[in-house]
Amino acid sequence: MPLGLNIKHLMTLSPGTTYSKLAEACGTDSQAIQSLVSRQSQRSVYAPTLAKYFRVPLELLLEGTPDQLSHHLLNVNGISQVSDALPLPYSTSVAEASPITSHVAQDSRPLYLSAVPVAGVVTTGLGEIHKMSEIAEGEKIRWPSLDEQAYALRIHGDHLAPRARHGEYMIIEPNVTAGPGDEVVVYRNDQSELLIGQLLYFRDGMAYLEDINGRGQRLSLEEKSINCIHQIGGFAKSTLRVQS
Repeated sequence: MPLGLNIKHLMTLSPGTTYSKLAEACGTDSQAIQSLVSRQSQRSVYAPTLAKYFRVPLELLLEGTPDQLSHHLLNVNGISQVSDALPLPYSTSVAEASPITSHVAQDSRPLYLSAVPVAGVVTTGLGEIHKMSEIAEGEKIRWPSLDEQAYALRIHGDHLAPRARHGEYMIIEPNVTAGPGDEVVVYRNDQSELLIGQLLYFRDGMAYLEDINGRGQRLSLEEKSINCIHQIGGFAKSTLRVQS
């Protein structure tokens, strides 16, 4: 597989990596690296340095496929050679997930690519408080997260459309601090009642939210009535559901 294509793939796995950063590491200019990628080169004097930068074996960078590179970075079964490449298995829990290298995650914490447990079904937006319905135990969604306690909620109905639709999932990251502008799940009482919206701000003991479906509806809640606020990390399609 061309070296240039593999470099482009590794750049997508490493957010924030630019041609300028690669050029600096190789002691050249960004145009030289960009040209190496665009012409799909198979060899380059910069290959050893690039392999070290991306923390992959030189042989894998020169001769491997993008999938094999991804598997290597995920440390699946200790893969280090092209011939050892195996399909990437999703773990049955976040705690057992295979961490992606901190270099790829651009963070000192590992990024967990795992089967996030689905905690329940929700049929509410900002307009009403709703009790979360239970689901069959074992339903999980494939999702990468920095939060080892991440969980998902299945959406019932189109009350969140067009932001999210019936049958899709909200990925919730409870250990990520939510701030103004973030989409959140607001739990009340014993966490059995919840609201979904965009957090606007706090003022004088009140929390102000706006719906996420574009209708502009707003709501204010007394902070003392809120049990906790969890950030929505993203929305997942039903096709990401782990098949049992």
